[in-house]
Amino acid sequence: MTEKKFRMTEKTFNKWFNTFILVGMAVVTVVVTAIRFQDAENGRAMLVFSAFGSLMGVLSTVCAANGRILTFLFGLIDVSIYGVMCLIGTRYGNGPCTCCISCPCSSSAISSGKDAGPTTRRK
Repeated sequence: MTEKKFRMTEKTFNKWFNTFILVGMAVVTVVVTAIRFQDAENGRAMLVFSAFGSLMGVLSTVCAANGRILTFLFGLIDVSIYGVMCLIGTRYGNGPCTCCISCPCSSSAISSGKDAGPTTRRK
């Protein structure tokens, strides 16, 4: 019998690590949202909305680590949700800053069409 040795390359490690981060965060977000969902009487929609924003933030971070243009799209969704949540929650300092600074920056990055992260890639 021939034995196949498993060799962990950087690309393989990144795929497994990204999967671990995304699945782990999704599981934690769903569990915490389910626990808090029972206690929230009238804020259930906002709870689900903010949980979705949290997942977009993690997805944006994973995309940024891999140098993907989708970083800016997911980041725009994340900061938009955060800005709305701040304005609804009467945190008037964070909301306008997020909406007036982060959203236009993400929008201009999306329109530039350049990938995020390092410009040189290893083969």
